[in-house]
Amino acid sequence: MKKFINVITNLDYYLQPVFFFILLVVLIMQVLARFIMVLNFPWTLEVITFTFNASVWLGISLGIVEYSHVGIEILLHRLAKKHKKILKYILIFQYILFMFVLAMFAWSATIALEGYYRMHSMPMVLPISLWILRLPVLFGAIFCIYRIIQQLILIYNGKYDYSRFYSLCDPSEGIME
Repeated sequence: MKKFINVITNLDYYLQPVFFFILLVVLIMQVLARFIMVLNFPWTLEVITFTFNASVWLGISLGIVEYSHVGIEILLHRLAKKHKKILKYILIFQYILFMFVLAMFAWSATIALEGYYRMHSMPMVLPISLWILRLPVLFGAIFCIYRIIQQLILIYNGKYDYSRFYSLCDPSEGIME
């Protein structure tokens, strides 16, 4: 049971390589089809769109956990050692703001999916509904919100890893004084 819970909570770590592999295989098929005229894979556009959307959204949630998003963090690096309490509130504000933007995005994705569902929109080639192909946007936004809540809980419980800020503000390393 514990292993199952671990798989569910780290679903993005397990799904990201799968979607990337599918994306790679389908892209290679599409390239081969352009050079070998006998091959024809008209469904590759929809599969590539689905897997690319899923990869992007899973990558965003992984970036939240791994602290690898692009950001201007010079203020956070300056505050890391001397003003940890201010740093804590800035991080909480950042995460809540990002979570709010993602919640609005998830809401608009839900409205779009409902429109696809009601209109019975179908892609050009695949015999499945278009709203199924757009599900990664909604699930990705929800998964990102889940990851942000995890980070906020770590900050609240005092278990957040501030060490990534220390390394860039230590003059002995010669990176930033």
